[in-house]
Amino acid sequence: MMEVLTNCTAIDSEIAELLREAEVITELTRKCIEENASSAQNQDEFNAKYKGYEDRYESVKQKVEKLQRERD
Repeated sequence: MMEVLTNCTAIDSEIAELLREAEVITELTRKCIEENASSAQNQDEFNAKYKGYEDRYESVKQKVEKLQRERD
């Protein structure tokens, strides 16, 4: 019974997957910023794209924090 209650393999796997997703989002955000800095772009489109990445990152971050609390 103790093994069932303390086995966090599934949670750890999900956290790892979410952290990989966060890395991808971070890289996309970085590229978006670099592109905006190096060439003229419609700032409304840039802001919408950036906000989308920001929202996705925050969502992933909240999921990771929730899973970490559950694991603990």
